[in-house]
Amino acid sequence: MHRTRSLIAAKRARFWVVTLALCASFSGSGCQSSTVALAPPEPSDSTVLNACGELADALPQRLLKLRRERTEPQSALTAAWSDSAGAIITLRCGVRSADSATAEILNVNDVDWIPVAKTSGTSFITFGRVAFVQVDVPLALRPEASYLVPLAPAIIAALPVSN
Repeated sequence: MHRTRSLIAAKRARFWVVTLALCASFSGSGCQSSTVALAPPEPSDSTVLNACGELADALPQRLLKLRRERTEPQSALTAAWSDSAGAIITLRCGVRSADSATAEILNVNDVDWIPVAKTSGTSFITFGRVAFVQVDVPLALRPEASYLVPLAPAIIAALPVSN
């Protein structure tokens, strides 16, 4: 009987070791989601704050193959998604508008964006909405604009076109 208990305990221990190892290999950071440090913008307009709050509630849990992560500090003005390799897409609602006078406008599923190339990837800033949203996509995630597609329904629902 003592030997049977030892075998059961050994099997349970192996089960947990294998489970934790698999979990770590699939998620890249163990079984828990990671936290992304992301400073929220500081909009002063209550219309922008309310619209960004609605957007936060409407954002998807997944962007293609990326999973939603917590942001620190927690804010309705920020969101982040990552993959198992550590590539992170960030979203900030309530940012300042980009210079649209000479900018190229990219329309993705009825949402207009101004793409801004950076050495680390591309920033996309919405154009013509009651609140401006900035989405930063790293070079590792290509094509960058494809990650805007699952954001379009939430942006359309929460951020009406400005007059």
